[in-house]
Amino acid sequence: MARAAIREAGEEIGITLQPSELEFALVMHRQAEDPRIDFFFSATNWRGEVRNLEPEECDELRWAPFDTLPRNVVPYVRLGIECFRGGDPYAEFP
Repeated sequence: MARAAIREAGEEIGITLQPSELEFALVMHRQAEDPRIDFFFSATNWRGEVRNLEPEECDELRWAPFDTLPRNVVPYVRLGIECFRGGDPYAEFP
């Protein structure tokens, strides 16, 4: 899973990560017509400048305090952030 996170970070936001810089945060089961299992990781160190390399998929990237996230954060991502902050390693959505 870490390799996928590293690859996606490079493709989507233009940063380079090392496996040692990733920490597992949680796993989420998204229950919908197309069920998915999402793995969330956190990183506090990387190389490169964070930028939006997929503007057709993402309107904006912005650093925001956890307590004042924008209203339009994708709902399952918001839940993932809340679980991460609460130390819960598992979530189900919805």
